[in-house]
Amino acid sequence: MASISFNLTIRPEINLEMHSNKTALYTIYVNIVLFALCYQLQSPLEPYLVSKLSDGDDNRAYSSVQAWFSFIQTIGSLLMGSLLDKFGLQGGFVLTFLSSAVHYGILANATTLQLLYISKIPTLFMHGFLCAQTAVSQLTTDGSSRMAALGRLTACYTAGATVGPALGGYLGASGDYYFGAKLAVCGSLLSAVLSYAFVPAHLVTSASETEPPKADVKTSLKTVFLSAYDLFLVKGVTGVANSMQSTAFPLIAKNYFSFQEEQMGLAQSAMTLATTVCSIFLPGPLTSALGSSIAVVRLCLWGSILGLALQTLLLAYAVENLITLFFISKLFVSVFQFLLSTSLTGESVGRVPAECKGTLMGTEHALFSVVRVFTPALAVAVLEANGVIGVSAYAAVMYTSGTGLFAMTTRFIKQKEA
Repeated sequence: MASISFNLTIRPEINLEMHSNKTALYTIYVNIVLFALCYQLQSPLEPYLVSKLSDGDDNRAYSSVQAWFSFIQTIGSLLMGSLLDKFGLQGGFVLTFLSSAVHYGILANATTLQLLYISKIPTLFMHGFLCAQTAVSQLTTDGSSRMAALGRLTACYTAGATVGPALGGYLGASGDYYFGAKLAVCGSLLSAVLSYAFVPAHLVTSASETEPPKADVKTSLKTVFLSAYDLFLVKGVTGVANSMQSTAFPLIAKNYFSFQEEQMGLAQSAMTLATTVCSIFLPGPLTSALGSSIAVVRLCLWGSILGLALQTLLLAYAVENLITLFFISKLFVSVFQFLLSTSLTGESVGRVPAECKGTLMGTEHALFSVVRVFTPALAVAVLEANGVIGVSAYAAVMYTSGTGLFAMTTRFIKQKEA
Protein backbone atom coordinates (compact mmCIF):
# COMPACT_ATOMS: atom_id res chain seq x y z
CA MET A 1 0.00 0.00 0.00
CA ALA A 2 2.93 2.33 0.59
CA SER A 3 3.53 2.68 -3.14
CA ILE A 4 0.05 3.94 -3.94
CA SER A 5 -0.21 7.69 -4.57
CA PHE A 6 -3.25 9.51 -3.21
CA ASN A 7 -2.76 12.96 -4.77
CA LEU A 8 -6.21 14.42 -5.48
CA THR A 9 -7.20 17.41 -7.59
CA ILE A 10 -9.42 19.41 -5.28
CA ARG A 11 -11.74 22.33 -5.98
CA PRO A 12 -9.80 25.59 -5.53
CA GLU A 13 -12.08 26.82 -2.78
CA ILE A 14 -11.42 23.75 -0.65
CA ASN A 15 -8.70 24.38 1.89
CA LEU A 16 -6.82 21.10 1.99
CA GLU A 17 -4.20 22.69 4.18
CA MET A 18 -6.66 22.17 6.98
CA HIS A 19 -5.39 19.33 9.10
CA SER A 20 -8.86 17.86 9.73
CA ASN A 21 -9.69 17.39 6.03
CA LYS A 22 -6.33 15.87 5.13
CA THR A 23 -6.42 13.54 8.12
CA ALA A 24 -10.01 12.57 7.35
CA LEU A 25 -9.15 11.61 3.76
CA TYR A 26 -6.25 9.38 4.74
CA THR A 27 -8.34 7.85 7.54
CA ILE A 28 -11.03 7.05 4.98
CA TYR A 29 -8.50 5.35 2.70
CA VAL A 30 -7.13 3.23 5.56
CA ASN A 31 -10.61 2.31 6.76
CA ILE A 32 -11.72 1.21 3.29
CA VAL A 33 -8.74 -1.15 3.10
CA LEU A 34 -9.75 -2.57 6.50
CA PHE A 35 -13.44 -2.70 5.53
CA ALA A 36 -12.71 -4.73 2.41
CA LEU A 37 -10.18 -6.96 4.17
CA CYS A 38 -12.64 -7.83 6.94
CA TYR A 39 -15.50 -8.55 4.53
CA GLN A 40 -13.41 -10.64 2.15
CA LEU A 41 -11.91 -12.78 4.92
CA GLN A 42 -15.21 -14.67 4.99
CA SER A 43 -16.14 -14.41 1.32
CA PRO A 44 -14.35 -17.53 -0.02
CA LEU A 45 -15.51 -19.58 2.98
CA GLU A 46 -19.23 -18.84 2.89
CA PRO A 47 -20.11 -21.51 0.26
CA TYR A 48 -18.33 -24.11 2.42
CA LEU A 49 -19.95 -22.83 5.62
CA VAL A 50 -23.40 -22.98 4.04
CA SER A 51 -22.65 -26.50 2.83
CA LYS A 52 -21.66 -27.47 6.38
CA LEU A 53 -24.80 -25.97 7.95
CA SER A 54 -27.44 -26.90 5.37
CA ASP A 55 -29.20 -30.23 5.09
CA GLY A 56 -30.44 -29.92 1.52
CA ASP A 57 -29.32 -28.40 -1.79
CA ASP A 58 -26.10 -26.49 -1.06
CA ASN A 59 -26.33 -24.30 -4.17
CA ARG A 60 -29.87 -23.13 -3.43
CA ALA A 61 -29.09 -22.61 0.25
CA TYR A 62 -26.12 -20.43 -0.69
CA SER A 63 -28.16 -18.40 -3.18
CA SER A 64 -30.88 -17.87 -0.55
CA VAL A 65 -28.36 -16.52 1.97
CA GLN A 66 -26.96 -14.17 -0.69
CA ALA A 67 -30.46 -12.97 -1.62
CA TRP A 68 -31.33 -12.27 2.04
CA PHE A 69 -28.11 -10.29 2.47
CA SER A 70 -28.86 -8.25 -0.64
CA PHE A 71 -32.42 -7.50 0.54
CA ILE A 72 -31.05 -6.10 3.81
CA GLN A 73 -28.42 -4.11 1.93
CA THR A 74 -31.03 -2.61 -0.42
CA ILE A 75 -33.02 -1.10 2.42
CA GLY A 76 -29.88 -0.05 4.27
CA SER A 77 -28.34 1.71 1.26
CA LEU A 78 -31.30 4.06 0.92
CA LEU A 79 -31.34 4.73 4.66
CA MET A 80 -27.60 5.35 4.85
CA GLY A 81 -27.59 7.74 1.90
CA SER A 82 -30.24 9.91 3.52
CA LEU A 83 -28.54 9.72 6.92
CA LEU A 84 -25.26 10.94 5.44
CA ASP A 85 -26.94 13.97 3.87
CA LYS A 86 -28.73 14.77 7.10
CA PHE A 87 -26.24 13.92 9.88
CA GLY A 88 -22.83 13.90 8.24
CA LEU A 89 -19.91 11.59 7.57
CA GLN A 90 -18.57 10.87 11.03
CA GLY A 91 -21.79 9.33 12.30
CA GLY A 92 -22.19 7.36 9.08
CA PHE A 93 -18.72 5.84 9.29
CA VAL A 94 -19.00 5.00 13.00
CA LEU A 95 -22.43 3.41 12.49
CA THR A 96 -21.10 1.41 9.53
CA PHE A 97 -18.15 -0.06 11.39
CA LEU A 98 -20.06 -0.80 14.60
CA SER A 99 -22.71 -2.59 12.54
CA SER A 100 -19.93 -4.52 10.80
CA ALA A 101 -18.51 -5.61 14.17
CA VAL A 102 -21.94 -6.88 15.30
CA HIS A 103 -22.39 -8.74 12.00
CA TYR A 104 -19.03 -10.48 12.26
CA GLY A 105 -19.58 -11.21 15.95
CA ILE A 106 -22.79 -13.12 15.21
CA LEU A 107 -21.20 -14.77 12.17
CA ALA A 108 -18.31 -16.01 14.33
CA ASN A 109 -20.88 -17.93 16.39
CA ALA A 110 -23.22 -19.01 13.58
CA THR A 111 -23.45 -22.74 14.17
CA THR A 112 -26.84 -23.01 12.44
CA LEU A 113 -28.20 -21.74 9.15
CA GLN A 114 -30.72 -19.62 11.09
CA LEU A 115 -27.90 -17.79 12.90
CA LEU A 116 -26.21 -17.21 9.55
CA TYR A 117 -29.36 -15.45 8.36
CA ILE A 118 -29.57 -13.44 11.60
CA SER A 119 -25.94 -12.34 11.19
CA LYS A 120 -26.93 -10.48 8.01
CA ILE A 121 -29.43 -8.19 9.78
CA PRO A 122 -26.80 -5.76 11.20
CA THR A 123 -25.52 -5.25 7.64
CA LEU A 124 -28.49 -2.88 7.27
CA PHE A 125 -26.00 -0.13 8.17
CA MET A 126 -22.81 -1.77 6.88
CA HIS A 127 -21.94 0.62 4.03
CA GLY A 128 -18.31 1.69 4.29
CA PHE A 129 -17.72 2.13 0.56
CA LEU A 130 -20.91 4.18 0.17
CA CYS A 131 -19.73 6.56 2.91
CA ALA A 132 -16.27 6.82 1.36
CA GLN A 133 -17.62 7.55 -2.14
CA THR A 134 -19.80 10.30 -0.68
CA ALA A 135 -16.80 11.89 1.05
CA VAL A 136 -14.55 11.78 -2.01
CA SER A 137 -17.30 13.08 -4.32
CA GLN A 138 -17.57 16.19 -2.14
CA LEU A 139 -13.87 16.94 -2.44
CA THR A 140 -13.12 16.53 -6.13
CA THR A 141 -13.98 18.32 -9.37
CA ASP A 142 -15.92 16.80 -12.25
CA GLY A 143 -14.12 14.93 -15.01
CA SER A 144 -10.77 13.15 -14.92
CA SER A 145 -9.80 14.31 -11.42
CA ARG A 146 -12.92 12.81 -9.89
CA MET A 147 -12.55 9.65 -11.95
CA ALA A 148 -8.95 9.29 -10.76
CA ALA A 149 -9.97 9.85 -7.13
CA LEU A 150 -12.80 7.31 -7.33
CA GLY A 151 -10.40 4.92 -9.03
CA ARG A 152 -7.94 5.25 -6.16
CA LEU A 153 -10.73 4.72 -3.67
CA THR A 154 -11.71 1.56 -5.54
CA ALA A 155 -8.03 0.58 -5.45
CA CYS A 156 -8.06 0.90 -1.66
CA TYR A 157 -11.07 -1.37 -1.48
CA THR A 158 -9.59 -3.88 -3.88
CA ALA A 159 -6.26 -3.84 -2.02
CA GLY A 160 -8.06 -5.12 1.06
CA ALA A 161 -10.14 -7.43 -1.10
CA THR A 162 -6.95 -8.89 -2.59
CA VAL A 163 -5.45 -9.90 0.73
CA GLY A 164 -8.76 -10.89 2.34
CA PRO A 165 -9.78 -13.92 0.24
CA ALA A 166 -6.27 -15.41 0.23
CA LEU A 167 -5.92 -14.98 3.99
CA GLY A 168 -9.48 -16.17 4.62
CA GLY A 169 -9.00 -19.24 2.44
CA TYR A 170 -5.73 -20.04 4.21
CA LEU A 171 -7.35 -19.70 7.65
CA GLY A 172 -10.33 -21.80 6.60
CA ALA A 173 -8.28 -24.58 5.01
CA SER A 174 -8.06 -26.29 8.41
CA GLY A 175 -11.85 -26.44 8.63
CA ASP A 176 -12.27 -23.47 10.99
CA TYR A 177 -14.69 -21.21 9.11
CA TYR A 178 -15.07 -18.73 11.99
CA PHE A 179 -11.61 -17.43 12.84
CA GLY A 180 -11.67 -14.90 9.99
CA ALA A 181 -14.93 -13.46 11.34
CA LYS A 182 -13.34 -13.02 14.77
CA LEU A 183 -10.46 -11.08 13.22
CA ALA A 184 -13.01 -8.98 11.32
CA VAL A 185 -14.66 -7.93 14.60
CA CYS A 186 -11.33 -6.43 15.75
CA GLY A 187 -10.71 -4.70 12.41
CA SER A 188 -14.19 -3.17 12.37
CA LEU A 189 -13.89 -1.84 15.91
CA LEU A 190 -10.53 -0.29 15.03
CA SER A 191 -12.13 1.47 12.05
CA ALA A 192 -14.95 2.78 14.24
CA VAL A 193 -12.42 4.30 16.66
CA LEU A 194 -10.39 5.85 13.81
CA SER A 195 -13.53 7.35 12.28
CA TYR A 196 -14.67 8.85 15.56
CA ALA A 197 -11.24 10.30 16.22
CA PHE A 198 -10.26 11.63 12.79
CA VAL A 199 -13.32 12.09 10.55
CA PRO A 200 -15.31 15.29 11.21
CA ALA A 201 -19.09 15.26 10.92
CA HIS A 202 -18.87 17.41 7.76
CA LEU A 203 -15.79 17.92 5.59
CA VAL A 204 -15.11 21.59 4.88
CA THR A 205 -15.99 22.25 1.24
CA SER A 206 -15.90 26.03 0.95
CA ALA A 207 -13.93 28.99 2.15
CA SER A 208 -16.76 29.97 4.45
CA GLU A 209 -16.47 26.58 6.16
CA THR A 210 -20.24 26.15 6.22
CA GLU A 211 -22.02 22.85 5.93
CA PRO A 212 -23.83 22.19 2.64
CA PRO A 213 -27.56 22.95 2.64
CA LYS A 214 -29.78 20.00 3.45
CA ALA A 215 -32.63 18.90 1.15
CA ASP A 216 -35.51 16.76 2.34
CA VAL A 217 -35.50 13.09 1.32
CA LYS A 218 -38.27 13.44 -1.28
CA THR A 219 -36.57 16.37 -3.01
CA SER A 220 -33.18 14.64 -2.94
CA LEU A 221 -34.55 11.43 -4.47
CA LYS A 222 -36.37 13.37 -7.19
CA THR A 223 -33.22 15.32 -8.04
CA VAL A 224 -31.12 12.16 -8.14
CA PHE A 225 -33.47 10.20 -10.41
CA LEU A 226 -34.09 13.05 -12.83
CA SER A 227 -30.36 13.73 -13.09
CA ALA A 228 -29.07 10.20 -13.60
CA TYR A 229 -31.89 7.89 -14.70
CA ASP A 230 -30.00 6.82 -17.82
CA LEU A 231 -26.99 5.79 -15.73
CA PHE A 232 -29.22 3.93 -13.24
CA LEU A 233 -30.72 2.01 -16.16
CA VAL A 234 -27.29 0.83 -17.28
CA LYS A 235 -26.26 0.01 -13.70
CA GLY A 236 -29.43 -2.02 -13.18
CA VAL A 237 -29.22 -4.11 -16.37
CA THR A 238 -25.48 -4.77 -16.20
CA GLY A 239 -25.81 -5.31 -12.44
CA VAL A 240 -27.98 -8.36 -13.13
CA ALA A 241 -25.21 -9.88 -15.24
CA ASN A 242 -22.50 -8.96 -12.73
CA SER A 243 -24.46 -10.37 -9.81
CA MET A 244 -25.16 -13.63 -11.62
CA GLN A 245 -21.47 -14.04 -12.32
CA SER A 246 -20.37 -13.17 -8.78
CA THR A 247 -22.85 -15.69 -7.35
CA ALA A 248 -21.92 -18.38 -9.83
CA PHE A 249 -18.14 -17.96 -9.63
CA PRO A 250 -17.54 -19.61 -6.22
CA LEU A 251 -20.00 -22.37 -7.12
CA ILE A 252 -18.25 -22.95 -10.45
CA ALA A 253 -14.84 -23.02 -8.77
CA LYS A 254 -16.07 -25.33 -5.99
CA ASN A 255 -18.31 -27.72 -7.93
CA TYR A 256 -17.00 -27.68 -11.52
CA PHE A 257 -13.27 -27.09 -10.99
CA SER A 258 -13.07 -28.81 -7.56
CA PHE A 259 -11.32 -25.92 -5.80
CA GLN A 260 -10.61 -26.26 -2.09
CA GLU A 261 -10.85 -23.40 0.41
CA GLU A 262 -7.27 -22.14 -0.04
CA GLN A 263 -7.46 -22.38 -3.84
CA MET A 264 -10.75 -20.45 -3.80
CA GLY A 265 -9.19 -17.66 -1.76
CA LEU A 266 -6.11 -17.42 -3.96
CA ALA A 267 -8.22 -17.32 -7.13
CA GLN A 268 -10.38 -14.48 -5.80
CA SER A 269 -7.32 -12.57 -4.61
CA ALA A 270 -5.57 -12.92 -7.97
CA MET A 271 -8.60 -11.56 -9.80
CA THR A 272 -8.90 -8.65 -7.40
CA LEU A 273 -5.19 -7.80 -7.61
CA ALA A 274 -5.39 -7.40 -11.37
CA THR A 275 -8.43 -5.12 -11.18
CA THR A 276 -6.71 -3.10 -8.43
CA VAL A 277 -3.89 -2.16 -10.78
CA CYS A 278 -6.39 -1.06 -13.42
CA SER A 279 -8.39 0.94 -10.85
CA ILE A 280 -5.27 2.89 -9.87
CA PHE A 281 -3.92 3.78 -13.29
CA LEU A 282 -6.72 3.71 -15.90
CA PRO A 283 -9.82 5.79 -14.91
CA GLY A 284 -8.25 9.27 -15.02
CA PRO A 285 -6.09 8.82 -18.16
CA LEU A 286 -8.94 7.06 -20.02
CA THR A 287 -11.35 9.89 -19.26
CA SER A 288 -8.81 12.47 -20.41
CA ALA A 289 -8.00 10.53 -23.59
CA LEU A 290 -11.62 9.86 -24.57
CA GLY A 291 -12.89 13.27 -23.51
CA SER A 292 -15.60 12.29 -21.02
CA SER A 293 -16.70 9.63 -18.56
CA ILE A 294 -19.64 8.84 -20.87
CA ALA A 295 -17.16 7.80 -23.57
CA VAL A 296 -15.46 5.51 -21.03
CA VAL A 297 -18.86 3.98 -20.21
CA ARG A 298 -19.41 3.14 -23.89
CA LEU A 299 -15.93 1.61 -24.16
CA CYS A 300 -16.47 -0.53 -21.08
CA LEU A 301 -19.87 -1.75 -22.26
CA TRP A 302 -18.48 -2.90 -25.60
CA GLY A 303 -15.36 -4.36 -23.97
CA SER A 304 -17.52 -6.39 -21.57
CA ILE A 305 -19.67 -7.69 -24.44
CA LEU A 306 -16.55 -8.76 -26.34
CA GLY A 307 -15.08 -10.46 -23.25
CA LEU A 308 -18.28 -12.31 -22.39
CA ALA A 309 -18.72 -13.47 -25.98
CA LEU A 310 -15.13 -14.72 -25.98
CA GLN A 311 -15.71 -16.50 -22.66
CA THR A 312 -18.82 -18.21 -24.05
CA LEU A 313 -16.96 -19.41 -27.14
CA LEU A 314 -14.05 -20.72 -25.07
CA LEU A 315 -16.39 -22.67 -22.81
CA ALA A 316 -18.19 -24.08 -25.83
CA TYR A 317 -15.17 -25.20 -27.84
CA ALA A 318 -12.05 -25.31 -25.66
CA VAL A 319 -10.92 -28.78 -24.64
CA GLU A 320 -7.51 -28.23 -23.12
CA ASN A 321 -6.54 -25.75 -20.41
CA LEU A 322 -10.19 -24.88 -19.80
CA ILE A 323 -9.62 -23.62 -16.24
CA THR A 324 -6.80 -21.29 -17.35
CA LEU A 325 -8.76 -19.96 -20.33
CA PHE A 326 -11.85 -19.41 -18.18
CA PHE A 327 -9.91 -17.36 -15.62
CA ILE A 328 -8.12 -15.30 -18.30
CA SER A 329 -11.41 -14.42 -19.97
CA LYS A 330 -13.01 -13.64 -16.61
CA LEU A 331 -10.10 -11.32 -15.78
CA PHE A 332 -10.55 -9.51 -19.09
CA VAL A 333 -14.27 -8.98 -18.38
CA SER A 334 -13.67 -7.98 -14.75
CA VAL A 335 -11.35 -5.12 -15.77
CA PHE A 336 -14.05 -3.57 -17.95
CA GLN A 337 -16.71 -4.16 -15.29
CA PHE A 338 -14.68 -2.35 -12.63
CA LEU A 339 -13.96 0.56 -14.95
CA LEU A 340 -17.63 0.72 -15.95
CA SER A 341 -18.73 0.96 -12.33
CA THR A 342 -16.21 3.72 -11.58
CA SER A 343 -17.15 5.64 -14.74
CA LEU A 344 -20.89 5.49 -14.01
CA THR A 345 -20.32 6.74 -10.47
CA GLY A 346 -17.99 9.51 -11.61
CA GLU A 347 -20.53 10.72 -14.16
CA SER A 348 -23.51 10.54 -11.80
CA VAL A 349 -21.93 12.46 -8.89
CA GLY A 350 -21.12 15.29 -11.28
CA ARG A 351 -24.81 15.69 -12.11
CA VAL A 352 -26.19 16.32 -8.60
CA PRO A 353 -25.60 19.12 -6.08
CA ALA A 354 -23.51 18.56 -2.93
CA GLU A 355 -26.54 18.20 -0.64
CA CYS A 356 -27.78 15.20 -2.66
CA LYS A 357 -24.55 13.23 -3.05
CA GLY A 358 -25.21 10.96 -0.08
CA THR A 359 -28.67 10.16 -1.42
CA LEU A 360 -27.15 9.48 -4.85
CA MET A 361 -24.60 7.05 -3.42
CA GLY A 362 -27.30 5.37 -1.35
CA THR A 363 -29.54 5.00 -4.40
CA GLU A 364 -26.69 3.55 -6.49
CA HIS A 365 -25.82 1.01 -3.83
CA ALA A 366 -29.50 0.17 -3.27
CA LEU A 367 -29.88 -0.50 -7.00
CA PHE A 368 -26.81 -2.73 -6.91
CA SER A 369 -28.24 -4.62 -3.92
CA VAL A 370 -31.81 -4.96 -5.16
CA VAL A 371 -30.75 -6.83 -8.31
CA ARG A 372 -28.81 -9.20 -6.06
CA VAL A 373 -32.01 -10.14 -4.24
CA PHE A 374 -33.30 -12.27 -7.13
CA THR A 375 -30.18 -12.91 -9.24
CA PRO A 376 -28.57 -15.56 -6.95
CA ALA A 377 -31.55 -17.87 -7.51
CA LEU A 378 -31.47 -17.01 -11.22
CA ALA A 379 -27.74 -17.77 -11.40
CA VAL A 380 -28.20 -21.16 -9.75
CA ALA A 381 -31.12 -22.01 -12.06
CA VAL A 382 -29.14 -21.09 -15.17
CA LEU A 383 -26.07 -22.93 -13.87
CA GLU A 384 -28.05 -26.10 -13.20
CA ALA A 385 -29.93 -25.95 -16.51
CA ASN A 386 -27.18 -24.85 -18.90
CA GLY A 387 -23.90 -25.20 -17.01
CA VAL A 388 -21.08 -22.65 -16.89
CA ILE A 389 -21.59 -21.62 -20.52
CA GLY A 390 -25.18 -20.61 -19.75
CA VAL A 391 -24.09 -18.04 -17.15
CA SER A 392 -21.60 -16.44 -19.57
CA ALA A 393 -24.08 -16.39 -22.46
CA TYR A 394 -26.82 -14.87 -20.30
CA ALA A 395 -24.43 -12.17 -19.06
CA ALA A 396 -23.45 -11.34 -22.65
CA VAL A 397 -27.12 -10.91 -23.59
CA MET A 398 -27.73 -8.64 -20.58
CA TYR A 399 -24.75 -6.43 -21.43
CA THR A 400 -25.87 -6.19 -25.05
CA SER A 401 -29.36 -5.17 -23.89
CA GLY A 402 -27.90 -2.61 -21.49
CA THR A 403 -25.77 -1.10 -24.25
CA GLY A 404 -28.81 -0.79 -26.52
CA LEU A 405 -30.92 0.85 -23.81
CA PHE A 406 -28.10 3.26 -22.97
CA ALA A 407 -27.82 4.30 -26.62
CA MET A 408 -31.56 4.95 -26.82
CA THR A 409 -31.75 6.97 -23.59
CA THR A 410 -28.68 9.00 -24.57
CA ARG A 411 -30.32 9.87 -27.90
CA PHE A 412 -33.57 10.78 -26.10
CA ILE A 413 -31.71 13.08 -23.70
CA LYS A 414 -29.92 14.83 -26.59
CA GLN A 415 -33.19 15.36 -28.46
CA LYS A 416 -34.83 16.70 -25.31
CA GLU A 417 -31.96 19.15 -24.71
CA ALA A 418 -32.09 20.29 -28.34
